Amino acid sequence: MPTLAMRVMRMVDDPSVSGRDLERVISLDPVIMGEILKLANSALYSPKFPITSLRHAVSYLGLEVVKNLVMMISLKSMVLGDEDPAVEEFLKGLWVHSAASAIVSRFIADSSSSPLDKEDAFVCGLFHDVGKLLMTKFSPQEYMPIVERVKKGEGGFVEVEQEEFGIDHCMAGAVVMEAWEMPSHIVHMVKQHHIKSEHPMTACLALANLFCATWGYSVTPLEIEIMVFPWATQVLSLDGDQWEELSQNAKMQIEEAKEILDI
Repeated sequence: MPTLAMRVMRMVDDPSVSGRDLERVISLDPVIMGEILKLANSALYSPKFPITSLRHAVSYLGLEVVKNLVMMISLKSMVLGDEDPAVEEFLKGLWVHSAASAIVSRFIADSSSSPLDKEDAFVCGLFHDVGKLLMTKFSPQEYMPIVERVKKGEGGFVEVEQEEFGIDHCMAGAVVMEAWEMPSHIVHMVKQHHIKSEHPMTACLALANLFCATWGYSVTPLEIEIMVFPWATQVLSLDGDQWEELSQNAKMQIEEAKEILDI
């Protein structure tokens, strides 16, 4: 994780830190500052009036949301610049999936009757596949054949990763997020996001993955993601009509936020 993102995370967790303090630190990086202004003005947060300054963005969004956006921008920076075109294409697809999952997870949490924090859902959606990113970045020659096997329908990522590496992207992601000092409940969700538990956040992530696969924002085949549908809708107590409405509104949400997915 880039140094600035780590610093911002620690600052927001410190109750003595003010919006002005956060503003001063972020302003040291004009690229991140510009990206925050772009995101703050996007359909994801729908301000009534244009946000033209970092101070206005921090005031309008709040420290927690600004922290999440800094993490989103930092994750995006980690997928760029690979010399192998096939690896870079996969990493870019993984970034688009992660960003789309964050947006849809946030929407599901905000729309669900379950007690889910929408900003936690955003972070879980954003980082749930960070293990895939890191395994690709550090072991591309070993990981890209796994990607090809999944595309051919020889199994899901967790199954094939365990077979080839002895560890899957859920565990790898959790280890790294602990090193990044991410909140323990977020780390736990990333580690458990492929386990069919009764926790509504795992169901939220499963449905976000299903939505993304349905609309082409995924690196995993739809036939794998759709297997979780009965369990996830049951955990979130969604009937047929509620699912239909949620699906339509979530699709609208992601289409309105497409500028965020540009890379």
